[in-house]
Amino acid sequence: MNTDADQITIDATSSPSESIVMEIAKRDNTSPFEMQPLYEVIDPEALDTLFKRGMKGDVMFEYAGYEVTVTGSTSNEILLSGADGE
Repeated sequence: MNTDADQITIDATSSPSESIVMEIAKRDNTSPFEMQPLYEVIDPEALDTLFKRGMKGDVMFEYAGYEVTVTGSTSNEILLSGADGE
């Protein structure tokens, strides 16, 4: 598991939910299809809609061993860190 906090900027062509799953799959060297479905943790459509509408603020949750923070501002960003705080 990745224990360092890393910030990822979401580009205009990607949704927050897609970016989260793809980034964690890449870091854990696994297929996104082998991971726990994101919808078991958070509603991905609601998450994407919030940030598509320009929400300013944070949404935090744990997923696949990571603490995930999605921040809405002028550019949407994701902060990933080890969920166990190591």
